[in-house]
Amino acid sequence: MAPDYYADGSMADDTGDGLTPATAKKFAASALALAVSSGDTVNLQCLSTYAEELAPSVAGVTMEAYSEVKGDLREMDTRVRIWPAILASNAAVTIGASSITLRNLDVQHSVANKDGIDLGTSKMNLSIINCRAQAPRRAIVSVSGNLLNILGNIFEGASTSSSYYVAQLSIYTSRVIGNVIRHGSNGTHGLYVAGSNNNTVRRNRAYNNAGNGLVANSATGLDLSENEVCDNGGAGVVLPDADLSSMMLERNIVAYNAGGGVIPASGSTARNLLARNNIVYGNTGVDFSPVYTLLWDSNSTAIDPYMDATYAARLANNYRKAPSVKQLAVLRPDGIYTYPDLGAVQERVGIIVVED
Repeated sequence: MAPDYYADGSMADDTGDGLTPATAKKFAASALALAVSSGDTVNLQCLSTYAEELAPSVAGVTMEAYSEVKGDLREMDTRVRIWPAILASNAAVTIGASSITLRNLDVQHSVANKDGIDLGTSKMNLSIINCRAQAPRRAIVSVSGNLLNILGNIFEGASTSSSYYVAQLSIYTSRVIGNVIRHGSNGTHGLYVAGSNNNTVRRNRAYNNAGNGLVANSATGLDLSENEVCDNGGAGVVLPDADLSSMMLERNIVAYNAGGGVIPASGSTARNLLARNNIVYGNTGVDFSPVYTLLWDSNSTAIDPYMDATYAARLANNYRKAPSVKQLAVLRPDGIYTYPDLGAVQERVGIIVVED
């Protein structure tokens, strides 16, 4: 069995061997240095605060919170706080190898022009589960990540400029499911997904960002479904100027965004969008951009009462007005869109708990 190592910020010093909770290291980096083999787990005492930057660099290592009864820690106050005051690198947590798992970490700092969690370049099989990240530039960033699992996290508060996103992900064959992306300011956008080869972006909530809510820069094999994108300062969902026939836009809620509902990046070459069972309403300007050559779903023949005559033959059962009752088992937002301070992994009407 692979060993577990322990850190506890309440320890008097760092002289423990780190092999048990009673002899835990004081510093997270010290416990992380003990994990030298795939399968090793670094357990950080929940509710402790570690004012240090971390750089896990051994493939197959897990770093997570623990309590006296180790288990599924989902509430905000059971995450381990990684709150460095100064940073020598570009992020508070920098991933240096593939097959690393971060679970139940709260990563925050206020160092200008630095990121929260940096997933590195061309890393594979990373799992970021039920974490929270907040940073002045980007809460989380990935470059050419492959087979990533980004599940049930809260990403928030990027505030640098409109050149950045709260969550900026260049990924391939990856899952981005059940996350909250919010509170980007100074023009910062919410979630950005580039890459191809069957990415799944599902059951995320992007709201209250100063820029666009959700931006897709590649449509190849993209499953964009069951997301809630509301109350953003820019557009709700921005799709690439491309042939969108390999993308699925289904069962999303896009409402009350100041720059339109579902729009193309520039409006010139986007085509062949198959959009089914979305609820798009209350956006400033257009809800669905009329530039798309939209495919009709041959399985849907009934004209829904919320669809007008223009859109009935072009969109497959998409709703353009706010229903007076819940639809698709999801409660409709009806104005200022607010959430409790919990990860989207928490069970809610219409949002299925993510199983990692």
